[in-house]
Amino acid sequence: MFPIRSGDDLQRALEIIDGLLDLEHPSDGERDRLEILTSLVEAYEERHHPIPPPGALEAIRFRLDQLGFQTPAAQTKALIPALGSRSRVYEILQGKRDLSPQMVTKLWRRFEIPLESLVRGMAIRKVRRPKRPSRRTASRRARLRKR
Repeated sequence: MFPIRSGDDLQRALEIIDGLLDLEHPSDGERDRLEILTSLVEAYEERHHPIPPPGALEAIRFRLDQLGFQTPAAQTKALIPALGSRSRVYEILQGKRDLSPQMVTKLWRRFEIPLESLVRGMAIRKVRRPKRPSRRTASRRARLRKR
């Protein structure tokens, strides 16, 4: 066994894994070695070559395809209850309109699309809090109410 710290180490581990997979009747030790090397390769690849989650549009289309809505017309019809009108669905699928937080929630609940994919790339709006009145303003209001 050896740690995987570089591309060369990775290549060497993959070659060993290929050889172990080709064995017709691997021993317990060979199966253990295969399992350990596979875990090391996965850890190296996750650290050095992470695969980002899909964007919202890819996730929506993929999930609808999984559910059997392959044609654009079927996808549009399925999305209308979650997104609104047909024109709104078209704008969203063409990338001309962003998803609102309410749409994200509906898509997540109705189609079980991962939130991580739906919110990826969304613009974050800061909510402004109303200013608290100063003590001086509060006391003026109190005096005006008494009159």
